[in-house]
Amino acid sequence: MGWIVGSSAQVTFCDAALAFCAFYRGLQRGTAFDVLIPAVKAASGIDDFEVEYGHLIQQRYQHELIQRAFEALRKKTSQAANSTNTLPHLGLPPFNKLRSFSQK
Repeated sequence: MGWIVGSSAQVTFCDAALAFCAFYRGLQRGTAFDVLIPAVKAASGIDDFEVEYGHLIQQRYQHELIQRAFEALRKKTSQAANSTNTLPHLGLPPFNKLRSFSQK
């Protein structure tokens, strides 16, 4: 996976076009990232541009999704336990409907 260059700020199309022209022209010349990013910031007038390795961003996003899912499940379990003293419906069949591995 490659590098991702971007800004968390709202950037107009024209500013983004100038920023990425500066970035790719410098990259084409073999300029190092520590020089490219200040050039991108200067060309766009946006001081929020950064470069990160794409794989790390993907890992952070997946971690965030898992944390959100656990929090939602915890909240659902807590609400159900407080209201009915039973576990919430998690999409599993009732225990007596489950077949054991020995039955066919």
